[in-house]
Amino acid sequence: MKSTLNNNTTFKGLNIKIALSEQNKWIENLRSLRGTELVELDEDKIADSKTSAIGKWLYGKGKAVKHTKEYADLAAANAEFQQCVSTVIRYQKEKLFLSAIALIKEDLPKLSDDVRYKLQALTNSEK
Repeated sequence: MKSTLNNNTTFKGLNIKIALSEQNKWIENLRSLRGTELVELDEDKIADSKTSAIGKWLYGKGKAVKHTKEYADLAAANAEFQQCVSTVIRYQKEKLFLSAIALIKEDLPKLSDDVRYKLQALTNSEK
């Protein structure tokens, strides 16, 4: 199923293009992070879904739509994505490279798509 979310719009203060490109950058960057770059990353901070662009919006301006089921669905999907990013970093630090690669290739793209779909559902519910 292809998302029809318009990346060039804002939704109640959320720049959709920037928020979704942040997720794509995580996936791209995780494929190439090595050694000292990994040491500098705090997987606990990354796992906190409030630190991503979508998370900051959810717990900031996005509270205006907190009453909706779609908000709760997006918050859960975003938290799952951030937790997976954190797990990849931990696996890479622990030299569990095959496990990290599996998450990068399989889980992260699916979780990213899920966030996109949940965001689309939220924007559609508020039209």
